[in-house]
Amino acid sequence: MLFRSDLERRDERIEIGYLIGERSLWGHGLATEAVSRVIQFCFEDLALHKVTSGCFADNKASERVLIKNGFALEGTLRNHFKLHGRFIDVHRFGKIASR
Repeated sequence: MLFRSDLERRDERIEIGYLIGERSLWGHGLATEAVSRVIQFCFEDLALHKVTSGCFADNKASERVLIKNGFALEGTLRNHFKLHGRFIDVHRFGKIASR
């Protein structure tokens, strides 16, 4: 599992990304658990206000990971990436600390 993060200290915000490259590990709840622990760390240890993430609009499994972890859909970036010769939408999600 690979994680990427961009921390914006001034705005108390971080963007996270995740990827499970090994297909045999898909569907076992690993990403859901990992994202849960990362956002717990972000809110409790880093005292951040918001965590954001995104996924390709057709990646329903990744969308479920975010929704299960309390993220809300904040918008769609239309035709945002070109992949295999076609433009695809990206869904943007956010979760705000409950203080």
